[in-house]
Amino acid sequence: MGRVYFGAMIGMYLPGILYCAVLPKGQTLPSWGIAASSASGLILKLGNFGWFLALFFGFWIMYSTAISNVDLVVRQSTDMLWFSSERLRKFAKMDIRKIYYPLLVILTVWLSRT
Repeated sequence: MGRVYFGAMIGMYLPGILYCAVLPKGQTLPSWGIAASSASGLILKLGNFGWFLALFFGFWIMYSTAISNVDLVVRQSTDMLWFSSERLRKFAKMDIRKIYYPLLVILTVWLSRT
C-alpha cells in the first residue's frame, strides 16, 4: 500500500514541478488552458524537443486511457454475458475468449466508424 501511495504522490508532484519550471512566476493561467500553457512553456524552453515531448506525452496519456477504456467495456460486457447465460457458455464451449474477441472486434469497428 505504501508503494502505491508513494507512486501516486510522485505522479501528482511531477506536473507541478513541470509547471514551475516552464511557466513564468506569477502568471495567471486560464482555468481550461493550464495544459496548453505548460506545453507552450515547454516549447519555449526546449524548442523542438519540447514540442516533441508535449505531443508525445499528450498522445501517450490519451492513447493509454482509450485502450484501457475499450478493454474495460469489452471485459465487463464479456463477464456479464458469460455469467448470465449458460447457453452462451455452452455455445462458446466453455472458452471465454470466443466471447471476448468478437466483442472486441465489434466495438473496435463500431468506434472506428464514429
